[in-house]
Amino acid sequence: MKLFNLKSLMAFTLLVSMSLVQGGCTDDDGPGGGGTSQCPDPVYPVTGLWTGSYTVAQNPNQPALFYSFIVYPGGELVTLSKGANGVNYYGKGSWTLNGTSFTYSLTTLPPHNIDQEGSLVYSNTGTMTLGTWDEVYNPYGLLNGTFPTMNRVN
Repeated sequence: MKLFNLKSLMAFTLLVSMSLVQGGCTDDDGPGGGGTSQCPDPVYPVTGLWTGSYTVAQNPNQPALFYSFIVYPGGELVTLSKGANGVNYYGKGSWTLNGTSFTYSLTTLPPHNIDQEGSLVYSNTGTMTLGTWDEVYNPYGLLNGTFPTMNRVN
């Protein structure tokens, strides 16, 4: 019985190893053609977790700070950002995607209650670029800035 289990384990290990090496990719010269294995580029939906950074135009010497979006199906958006003061800011709002134009509006949660709008260029390769944001209400003074690059987390 132990010999049978050992053979089964060896066969299973070989099968798993072969499937890991193959990885689901196809040979670009066809079967046995000796070409290189090509995997298709991954395609990322707009929904999911995106992380990156933001800059503030009014504070050009300040380094970029952490920013993240959770983009939910159906148009809901939740954000987390780190302020220059070290405080975490949470926001909730809505988003739309029109072609590659991703736009959003949100309000940060109390006690801050800051209204913000923004836009980024979405790519299904897992990046959003050329982002800008503007506060449309802030009792402490309006700010604006950029999102250099946001990356979708797998």
